[in-house]
Amino acid sequence: MRCSNCGAENRTGAKFCNECAAPIPVSCPQCGASNRPDAKFCDECAAPLSPPHLRPTPRRSL
Repeated sequence: MRCSNCGAENRTGAKFCNECAAPIPVSCPQCGASNRPDAKFCDECAAPLSPPHLRPTPRRSL
């Protein structure tokens, strides 16, 4: 995931950029809106946002 502040590439699930420490927004699974990393519900549609440790991580096919 790219940082919107500095453009650095960050790992999936990161809360802050590893280059500039800017917060990485969380995308809503329902509507796709950007939300603060600590948000529990989407600012746009009120859908629940799962905690970072419960968010699914992309899996690679073997």
